[in-house]
Order: sequence, then C-alpha cells, then structure tokens
Amino acid sequence: ILAEEQNFCTDEFYTEIYWTAVAYSLWKIGHLSQDIKEKALDIIAKGAHEFWLEIDSKALKQRQKMLDTLAVQLQSENPKPLKVRKSKTKREPHFKVGDVLAVKFEN
Repeated sequence: ILAEEQNFCTDEFYTEIYWTAVAYSLWKIGHLSQDIKEKALDIIAKGAHEFWLEIDSKALKQRQKMLDTLAVQLQSENPKPLKVRKSKTKREPHFKVGDVLAVKFEN
C-alpha cells in the first residue's frame, strides 16, 4: 500500500483522499498502524483541500465535517473490526519457480 503512494498522490487533493481512505480501510479491519494513523491525522489537521469548493459550494464544509468524524474514529479502537476472510480454495500456481515464459507478438 505504501509503495503505491507515488502513483496516487499526485497533488495535495489526491494525497488527502489516498491517506484518509487507507487509514479508514485499515481501521475498519482492525489493522491500522501508528504511522499511517499519524499521517492521516496530520492531513486531517491541515483541513480539507480547497479544491472541494470547485466541486460544490457546500462540499468543503461537508468534507471537513467528515474528516473531523474520521479523526475521532481513527483515535479510538474499532469495537467491531471486520473479519478478513481467508480463501476457501487452495490455488495451485500455474508455473513453478524457474519456469520461463515466451510470448510471440505478430508485430
């Protein structure tokens, strides 16, 4: 997840969305680490990005209200984390370590 930051965080607006979504998702399943929580709380403390005003005149206030709610959630323990289900079927890999694949293109 953290390695993908550079692909999604192209500016402050997308950084806000990325880190708050990651933090909320991990909190939901009970796996929120301290460093991700702190990163999200720092972003929330800065306030909602001004781009929300371009979406709608009320969007900035609504977003800030949701960010404030999220900050309270992230600082508390999730009383009922969602259980991550394990796959029921054991899948065998198609290839073995050391196999070489060749792909032929027409062009």
